[in-house]
Amino acid sequence: MRALELPNEVLSEKNRQEVLRAWIDGGMLSISVCNRFPERYRDDHAQIWGMLLSDIFHHVVDAVVLETSRTRKDVRESLRHSLEEVVGSDRGTRCGALKIHSRCALQLPDPDVSGDDNCVEIVRIALLPDSIRVIVLVGMWLPDNEESVWGNILYDAAAMIASTFNPERDADRVKADLLADILHYIDHPSTKYSGEYYNTQPERRAKRR
Repeated sequence: MRALELPNEVLSEKNRQEVLRAWIDGGMLSISVCNRFPERYRDDHAQIWGMLLSDIFHHVVDAVVLETSRTRKDVRESLRHSLEEVVGSDRGTRCGALKIHSRCALQLPDPDVSGDDNCVEIVRIALLPDSIRVIVLVGMWLPDNEESVWGNILYDAAAMIASTFNPERDADRVKADLLADILHYIDHPSTKYSGEYYNTQPERRAKRR
């Protein structure tokens, strides 16, 4: 995983709050999301996290459109359907870990994928003084239908966030509320977002030679 310094475009553009960066390395998908939120985000988790995860949704739609000939409407509807399917399945949550840092970390640790075939991704979230950072590693080859992978990632991230930030409340109820917020912000984006998408497979192959 590359160093996750807060991107310059976030620092220089007041209207930009987050940047998504995604890599495919040897068929393994890694993403990072850097968010610049006001201090109050720590006291308003529900609203902030719903917006954050919905922004990841829009970033992913943009990335899939860039690498395929599909229309944005088609990709958006397919990804939304995949998310709704996994929400309706009410399956258990896969692996997640939350890391809280009191000061800016230049690099977050690489997520590990366990030997358990049922564990295909790990979500790590770091709360820094000036930003929220999320990294995900999907321990599997991406299928032709990338939306199915992302629908599961968004669901797992929402479940992990709900259980971590609201231990005194019913986690299932909080998760349901958060997922409802995500779907709301998917249909009604409230902030501008910017993204970059990298496929580094050729670079990795070159290094191996």
